[in-house]
Amino acid sequence: PHDLVGMHWLLAIMAGPTMIFGVIGAMSKGSIRSILSYHIISQVGFMLLACGFFTPFGVAASIFYVVHHIIVKSSLFLIGGIGAEINGSDELNKMGHLWRVAPIVGIVFLIQALSLAGLPPLSGFWGKYMIVLTGIKMANPVAYILVACSILAGVWTLVSMLKIWLSSFWKNPEDVPAHVANKRWKRMTAVVVGMVMVSLSIGLGANFYMGVAEKAAQMALDQEGYIEKVLGERTAYNVQRTVLTQNTLDDGR
Repeated sequence: PHDLVGMHWLLAIMAGPTMIFGVIGAMSKGSIRSILSYHIISQVGFMLLACGFFTPFGVAASIFYVVHHIIVKSSLFLIGGIGAEINGSDELNKMGHLWRVAPIVGIVFLIQALSLAGLPPLSGFWGKYMIVLTGIKMANPVAYILVACSILAGVWTLVSMLKIWLSSFWKNPEDVPAHVANKRWKRMTAVVVGMVMVSLSIGLGANFYMGVAEKAAQMALDQEGYIEKVLGERTAYNVQRTVLTQNTLDDGR
């Protein structure tokens, strides 16, 4: 409902600790899947914050961020699977050599990790930029604090992504295996490369995607238009059904 201002602010305020504690949980974990799973919590905080601001641009920012996050986070989980396929585990203390044996995997990981952290000109940057801009435009002290939380969460996200990079890609321990003979990981990499291309198109074509998100936000917030559209189509359907029924009865007679 559009008149529940207090509820909207409650959602926005809840988003602050969601972002912060989610990323703290990510930094405390020692496996790729655990780190990325906790990041989901943190990233949902960004989406919730944009919705809580409850402006047309804020809702558009949330929609844009959801699309960005689906692509980036899915590809990062797949990259974690590739690492587990090569090293036999996704535990960071049991990984290594990935940059040496699979440099393409390292490149796509870096792109998606930096996007998740929100570095320009990647899709994550534009999503966070829209959220920060919405909060600043509200000219509210609480909004400023929440914006600061989002920026801090973005910095810590980068730290946790570097943790994965240093442990699994950059480190070369002698006791960690690198099973590259199995070609399955190459097919998995091809899928990830395709997803990275989609992610890059969102970042480099941000104006187009922002326009689509803003249009979707306008439609989502237009309650009267939605009701009129649904009831109008239902009325037209009922009239058409009545006419068909009457014609059937006439034909029967």
